[in-house]
Amino acid sequence: MVTEHSKGIENGLVDRRKYSRINAPYLHVFVGKREFIAISWSMGGCILEAYDGELTPGALFDIYRLGAESGAEVDLLVRARVLRREKETGRLALTFHDVDNRAYAFMQELMAGNLSE
Repeated sequence: MVTEHSKGIENGLVDRRKYSRINAPYLHVFVGKREFIAISWSMGGCILEAYDGELTPGALFDIYRLGAESGAEVDLLVRARVLRREKETGRLALTFHDVDNRAYAFMQELMAGNLSE
């Protein structure tokens, strides 16, 4: 699996991230009553694509569900903070805080490929 972390090291860059980021499989993130696709994610945060909501940098909010492409989903509670919002690309960068055991286990299973179709 090629991760953002490993690509940075291959290019001679120093990556200071605590967690390696992956681009596939996609993580589905449920914010309020809407579902967004995380195009890049790790155990520490993600980048949502096509975000058009009201959240702005610095905002704290709760994620109540995560999902996988296979349709597997888990109800949980993850506190998140908006790091940046790119209106021109529709991307929203988040950092996760207070990741509960269900969220951690789900993301580990998804990274390991155990939630594929």
